[in-house]
Amino acid sequence: MNDLVTVHPDKTIDEVIKTDLIIIPAISGDIRTALEKNKKIIPWIISQHAKGAEVASLCIGSFLLASTGLINGKKCSSHWLTADIF
Repeated sequence: MNDLVTVHPDKTIDEVIKTDLIIIPAISGDIRTALEKNKKIIPWIISQHAKGAEVASLCIGSFLLASTGLINGKKCSSHWLTADIF
């Protein structure tokens, strides 16, 4: 059985003017590489948060959330294997 989830978006990120919720999924592989590949989305996440969007992350996606600066001074969790570097 394949447990993958397929998402069929109605718009691309460039087309989204305002949203209510952003969920940052778990990332895989080398964390630094994943952050580098996704750095262009960080200003969009910050902008949407400023417009009122709630932002959440799953697992190691917390590293991308942390890259936005939105959790500075707040508690956040990540996968236990990454706790020391988080």
